[in-house]
Amino acid sequence: LETWWRSEGLFHQRVVSYAEMDLTAPQAPTSQGPEKRALAIGGARYQQNGYHGNRQTEGLIVATPLPFNCNVDRSLCSENQLLAGLCHDLLGAEPVDIRATLAMVRGWLWLYVTGAPCLSCVGAMRQFQLLLP
Repeated sequence: LETWWRSEGLFHQRVVSYAEMDLTAPQAPTSQGPEKRALAIGGARYQQNGYHGNRQTEGLIVATPLPFNCNVDRSLCSENQLLAGLCHDLLGAEPVDIRATLAMVRGWLWLYVTGAPCLSCVGAMRQFQLLLP
């Protein structure tokens, strides 16, 4: 079936990001006491591109609109969503100093993507590296 949006190359391509990780983030003292607890995130997760009912709004990983197609919302790229979600999960529920907490995260992360990342996603990966040195 040939349509104008297929012939113009406007067909949506499904991309999936898969990450394996072992990350530990220190947490602020809780309201129950001054002791600090650590938050560990390990194992694997995946993220498909597109809108799935929720969106990270903190702006820890900022998507970059690309000049050749500024109508595409790059915050919906699978890489961006996966990395922003990890930052959100590492911060936990209690208010903390975001940059200081993320800078103290220890561990490793391997990211696999089913297609070549766009320039905005390469930027998201670099932002993640800078937030979690």
